[in-house]
Amino acid sequence: MALANYTDLLNSIDGKSAWLHRNDLAAIVPDWVTLCEVTINKGDMLVMGVDGLRTSDMETTWDSTSTNPATTTSGTATVALPSDFLEFRAPLYITFQGFRRELRQRPPSPMSLSERAQINSIPTTYWISGNNLHLDPIPNATYNMTGDYYTEVPSLETNATNWLMTAAPGVYLNGAIAHGLLWLGPEFIASPRGNGFMQSFRMGLSQVQRA
Repeated sequence: MALANYTDLLNSIDGKSAWLHRNDLAAIVPDWVTLCEVTINKGDMLVMGVDGLRTSDMETTWDSTSTNPATTTSGTATVALPSDFLEFRAPLYITFQGFRRELRQRPPSPMSLSERAQINSIPTTYWISGNNLHLDPIPNATYNMTGDYYTEVPSLETNATNWLMTAAPGVYLNGAIAHGLLWLGPEFIASPRGNGFMQSFRMGLSQVQRA
């Protein structure tokens, strides 16, 4: 059976001749794929025992030409991050009078003195909250920023296929089934077969990470 895209993946899991040898899973398997992609992107050490995937295929640059521009607005403390942002791969820089200055990341904390005083100046630090980059001090002008970051693996549901499905389809197959173990029931979770899907998912991710 082919395993090149989203439809192939669903058919490889749901069907009498598919990997689980049952054809009553059509409504639930898409959820397993979605949960698998969340783990691939963000990691799940507690249940799945894996870190989020971070490879060169996931690297890109955020700057003033991006769909979500890396550009500040005078008097506004936040800048929307790219919709596919996971984390910065390298330092984030701000450009001021033709020179690049590194912005230091700090953890979220109660409002600093500069924030309470609403001081507007050239930002020197940032932290991330949700889908926004918070700058401190609040920008006093329009500045361009540049930073390399890791992108999410594109969703199969909306893209049909992606680089990971092409490079390592077994990660998706084993990962989706591994995320369906709770639905399949305790007898499947405890079985050597169920454990095999889990271990294959972990091994597959590890191999992609090292490639």
